[in-house]
Amino acid sequence: MGQRYPACCLRARCLLGERGALQEVVRLSVAVSARGLRKLYGRGVALDDLTLDVQSGTIAGLVGPDGAGKSTAIRVLSTAVAPTAGTARVGGYDIRTDPERVRSIVGVVPQAFTLYGDLTVRENLDFLATVYGVDLSEARARSASLLASARLVGHERKLAGDLSGGMKRKLAVVSALIHRPSILLLDEPTAGVDPVSRREVWKMLGELASDGITVVVTTAYMDEAERCHTVAVMQSGRVVVVGSPNELRGLVRDAIIVVTGLGVSSAATSIRSLPDVTGIRVVGNQLRVSATSSDGAVVRRIVSAAVEAGVADAVARPVTPSIEDVFLSLRAVGDGSAP
Repeated sequence: MGQRYPACCLRARCLLGERGALQEVVRLSVAVSARGLRKLYGRGVALDDLTLDVQSGTIAGLVGPDGAGKSTAIRVLSTAVAPTAGTARVGGYDIRTDPERVRSIVGVVPQAFTLYGDLTVRENLDFLATVYGVDLSEARARSASLLASARLVGHERKLAGDLSGGMKRKLAVVSALIHRPSILLLDEPTAGVDPVSRREVWKMLGELASDGITVVVTTAYMDEAERCHTVAVMQSGRVVVVGSPNELRGLVRDAIIVVTGLGVSSAATSIRSLPDVTGIRVVGNQLRVSATSSDGAVVRRIVSAAVEAGVADAVARPVTPSIEDVFLSLRAVGDGSAP
């Protein structure tokens, strides 16, 4: 079955201070409290002074580039690996001194599929119920509800290894919930699955949070971060900023203007040369422009530049910054490329 590690959850209400320091604003019911977590692998620093509080009963997302420390944070908080320094309490239990208690109250969905591929869906769930000491009749009643939520009813007799990628991910979520944990942690649960399965997984997570379960999820998809109550942006093993999606959008100083039109990508160079424009990127069949202002004069200059570049039907409109805009803005500041 492969190595399993239990889950934890991160939830905080923090804002970015003037000099980039995390400032605690509100502390309600905290599912996880991490202080100064550090994890070294040889000379490599995977976590560097990770400090974060996480409120119970909500969805918290960890986002960041590859190598930011998201998965390591999960592994340390879930007691899969011990921290090199620092401490954390998960569900009130210390990860160093009470790891078994932590494991009893959390569920986890790791990146790798760790269920038995040569067992059926039902056999996997029955086995896990036995591992957790859950009465089989109770576990089957519990799994019936979970399988319905995951849209896996009718697949109970299929071998887990024969399921589609999306079904495997949903089964992994169901299996992590068989012992009724209060905290669930998922490490990129929708990586590589189809859009329909992604929506279904997130629908499940929303329902779980509504039922009072704390959910922490790492994701590489910025649109998924928009679904979280709290988003923690990680870079180089640290949480650099955390807050609600709306709070994070407020950190984007530039206006965001979307430009559409047939062949609009051909106008990128012309628009980039405008004095009001601070950045531009192609997103699908549109341009996403960062500018010093979104007033009418700026928007008209952008449209004019696009039309002159051959996009006769160019349209430009200001939009609300996305979490991806936040992430890119923070990364630009971090690497010194911001204007």
